[in-house]
Amino acid sequence: MAADDRVTIADAAGNRRDVRLDDYIDAGAIEHAERAANAWIKALRHASVEEAPLRDRLTYRGDSLWWFVELFLHKERVIVSAYRAIAALESIVARERPAAILPGDSPLLRVLVPQVAQRYELGVTTERRARRPSYEDGERPARRPSHEDGERRAGRPSHEDGERPAGRPSYEDGERWAGRPSHEDGERPAGRPSHEDGERWAGRPSHEDGERPAERPSHEDEKREWPLSGSRLRTLARGWFHTASAMADRVRPGAGRAGVAGPVEVAAFVHSAFWRQDRGEEGYVGPVLRALEARLPPASLVLVGLGPRTNFRVRGWRHRLAEFNDPHARDLPLIPVEALAAWPAIRPSLSVWRERHRILGALVSSPDLRRAAVIDGYDLWPILREQLLGITHLQLPWSARAMDETGAALDALKPRIVVTYAEAGGWGRALTLEARRRGIPVAGLQHGFIYRHWLNYLHEPDEMAMSARHPEDRGFPRPDLTLLYDGFAERHLIEAGCFPPSSLAVTGSTRLEAFVEAGRRLTSDERERIRASAGATPGRKLVVLATKFTQVGPWFAPLVEAIAGMTDAHLAVKCHPAEAPAPYERVAGSTPNVRVLSSGADLAALVACADLLVTVNSTAAVEAMALDVPGLVLALPNNLSPFVEAGVLAGVERCAEIGPAIRGLLYDQEKRQQLSSRRRAFVSRYGIVSEGGAADRAADAILALGGRRPQS
Repeated sequence: MAADDRVTIADAAGNRRDVRLDDYIDAGAIEHAERAANAWIKALRHASVEEAPLRDRLTYRGDSLWWFVELFLHKERVIVSAYRAIAALESIVARERPAAILPGDSPLLRVLVPQVAQRYELGVTTERRARRPSYEDGERPARRPSHEDGERRAGRPSHEDGERPAGRPSYEDGERWAGRPSHEDGERPAGRPSHEDGERWAGRPSHEDGERPAERPSHEDEKREWPLSGSRLRTLARGWFHTASAMADRVRPGAGRAGVAGPVEVAAFVHSAFWRQDRGEEGYVGPVLRALEARLPPASLVLVGLGPRTNFRVRGWRHRLAEFNDPHARDLPLIPVEALAAWPAIRPSLSVWRERHRILGALVSSPDLRRAAVIDGYDLWPILREQLLGITHLQLPWSARAMDETGAALDALKPRIVVTYAEAGGWGRALTLEARRRGIPVAGLQHGFIYRHWLNYLHEPDEMAMSARHPEDRGFPRPDLTLLYDGFAERHLIEAGCFPPSSLAVTGSTRLEAFVEAGRRLTSDERERIRASAGATPGRKLVVLATKFTQVGPWFAPLVEAIAGMTDAHLAVKCHPAEAPAPYERVAGSTPNVRVLSSGADLAALVACADLLVTVNSTAAVEAMALDVPGLVLALPNNLSPFVEAGVLAGVERCAEIGPAIRGLLYDQEKRQQLSSRRRAFVSRYGIVSEGGAADRAADAILALGGRRPQS
C-alpha cells in the first residue's frame, strides 16, 4: 500500500470525497500487518505443489530455491500492503459509514474494494468494476458487525462483549499479534488453519467428514481467466530483457574470462555500485578490507564485484552502455563476477528459464496456493498470481544464474575464505550455497542496522535444518561466521533467526567508531561554529532532523509548526545524500527558526552539537545514542521501535504528539536524565560503542576461519 493510496467514498446523497488509507490505520494495525505478512510468506514454504512442499518442489542442483522466493515476496511488499489496506478499508467503513466506495487506480484496491463493498453491502461506484470472486453454493464472506458511534479506537472499530470480525486478532493490553490469532474454546474462523502447539501451517487445511477442496482448475482455465494486462506484459518483457542481457554480456567485445588464476587466500564479494572512487575504498566494509590486506601477502585478497556498477537510483541507459563496453571494469580494483563466468558456466541456469511456464503452471494450479490467497476472508488471487509470475519469470531464472556465476568465480579463484556483506540478500545466498557446495568457509559482515521485521534475517528451526525429502538441501545458506556490530544484533539473530550462537561474533562497527571519534574530538569553539552554521544562535536549543523526506513527508509540516512555537529552539534539517533540499524548503517556507542544510553537511558534527536528534528510520538515532544525545522517533511503529520500547529513545505515533515530546526532551531535565541513564545502560549492556579496533577484530576473525592465526 503506497503512502498516498486513496479511495473515494460517497454518502447516500451522492456526495463524494477522497480519503487516504494511511489516515485510517493505527500503530497496532501497522505492526500486525508487518508480522502477519512475514508469517504468511514463511508459511508458504509448506504449501503443496505437485505433491511436494514448495521448498522441496523448487530446486536447482539439489538446493532449494525457496530462499530466493521468500526474498522476492518480502521485497515486493504486496502482502504487507494487503494487510494494511484491509485494516484501513474496514476502518473507513466503520468510521465514515459510506453508501458507496470507489477503488481508484491501485491494482490491490481494485481487487479489495468490491469485496469490502460486498461484505458490508455497499455500492461500488466505478466504471472499471473489479471482478468479484465467485463463491460456490451462494456462500459469501460473513458480514462484519456494525459499529455504533463512539465505539472506535484509533481508527479501528470497537467490538463489545468480545465480538470481533472473523479471523482478525485483538490488540488487548498492548499485545502484538505475531501472525496468528488467538481463538478461545477452540473456535476458529472457517477456512483458516489451526496453529496449535506452535505448529506452522503446512499449506493444506484439514477436511473433516470427507469434505474436500474444490476441484483443481486446469492451466487452460487459468489462462482464460488471466487477461494479458499491462503489468503482466511488463513482467514478461523484463524477464526476456534480463535473460538476454546475461547472454549478451558473454558475447560483447573483450568479454573473455578475466585472467586471474587461483588459488587466493581471500575472495571478497562486494557490490560494484558501492565502490567509493573519492575515498579509494569500498563504501561499506573498506576498513575491514584494508585490515585484511595488511595481514596478507600481496595479491592474496581479490575483490569480486556483484551487480551493476551504478546505484539503481541514478542508473540510466548511458551507464548500461558504458558498462557493456567495459566488461572488466578497468577503472575499479575489482573483477566483475560475470568476467569470471563465461558462457559455458551459466548455460545450466538457462534450464530454469526454459521451464518458467511449466513452473508457473504448477504454482497457479496448486490448491494450497489458491487457498493461501484468501487473507482475512478476502480473495486476493489476482494479486498473488501476479507475484507468482514475477517469481517464475524474474526471480528464479536470476537466482539460478547468480548461483552459476558465483560458482564459476569460486572455481576460478579457489579461495581459502570467502567474505561478503551481502550475505542475507540474493547474491549472498547464491554465493553461500555455492561456497558450501565446495567446502569453502564464508564470513558474512553486518553492514547496516538489522531491522526486526527484515525477513532476510528471520528463520524458523526447520529452515536451518536439511530437508527431510532432499538431503542435498542442507537448509538455509547461512555463513559459517557472521560478524556483528553489537550484542543487540546478536540477540536478534539468535532469537528471531535461529542462528547458532557459535556462528556469530561481535566485532564492532567501524562506521560508529569513526562517528563517535569525530564527535568527541570537537573543541568548544568548533562546536559553537557548527551550531552557528546550522542556524542556532547562542542560547538556543539545536534540534537536528536526519531522515529521508519520503519517510518524514506527512510529519514534516507538524514538526515545523511545533518548532515555530518554540522561540528558543532551532531546527536544522540534514538532507539525506540521495535527496535535494527543495521539498523541505517548500514546507518550511520562511519559518525563521528552521534551516535546511545541504546533504554534504557533516552529520557526526551536527549530532555531537545537538540538544536533540529527530528521525523516522535513520540509524543516526543509534549513532546519537553513542554520543549520549537524546533521540525522538516519529511515525511509530517503524524500524526503530525496539529502541523506543526499550526506553532508550522517545517516540510518537501521532503528529499532535510532536510538540509536547520535543518540549519534554528539551526542557524537562528530569526526563532527559532518566532517558540518559537508560540509554547509557543499554549501550553498555549490548556493547554498542567500542573504543576502536573493529576492523582489526573483524580481519582476525575472518582469517581464523580459514585456519590462520590472528596477528598479535
